[in-house]
Amino acid sequence: MAPNRNPSLVSKNLMALHQNSSKCHLVWIVSLTLLVSLHSTARAATRTWTGSVSPDWFIAGNWNPSGVPVPADTVVIPVGVTVDVSKNAAVTGLTLAGNLTGAGTLTLTGTGSWTEGDLTGQLSVASSGQLSITGTAEKRVTRGALINQGKAIWTGSGQIVVLGDGEIRNSGIFEVQNDAKVVFCCVTPPGTFWNLAGGIFRKTKSSGTNVF
Repeated sequence: MAPNRNPSLVSKNLMALHQNSSKCHLVWIVSLTLLVSLHSTARAATRTWTGSVSPDWFIAGNWNPSGVPVPADTVVIPVGVTVDVSKNAAVTGLTLAGNLTGAGTLTLTGTGSWTEGDLTGQLSVASSGQLSITGTAEKRVTRGALINQGKAIWTGSGQIVVLGDGEIRNSGIFEVQNDAKVVFCCVTPPGTFWNLAGGIFRKTKSSGTNVF
């Protein structure tokens, strides 16, 4: 039998093949996107510090559930514990009531709260982040730094004590909604509050006075 040399029929067949191939590619792209999304969602967790192995942030057994926090995670650091962040780390959510130390910087990219404890390490609020500084307990920055590039909202009656070369560096929005004190004291040199270029420091929702 002679082969079919009808140009119109060949063109239609090629077009159908191309359409089917495009649909297959689309299915693969959608499937891959869903897999990546599901994988990212599955990895996000809320991890609470136990410190059952050591003070090291990067030891899986120090967290419940077990596992070193990844950037998508929310972490809870309870009262009375000290966590050593020896190198840079990032989280989406943070509840901080304990102490942070170490040479690394912990960066908050989402929402978090600081209710008490001592920063002898560095806590950074990214431009996408928001930190609520709240509660009646005292917060300390001792030779460490609170670096705000996003938004920090200070409520509650607990004062902030900055000492021993400790620093608060603000290049975002630092909003005060109370009449509490920031105390620079106790050792030489005392701490510093830096309102850097682009930083906004403002007081709202209170007609009283803050003492620095």
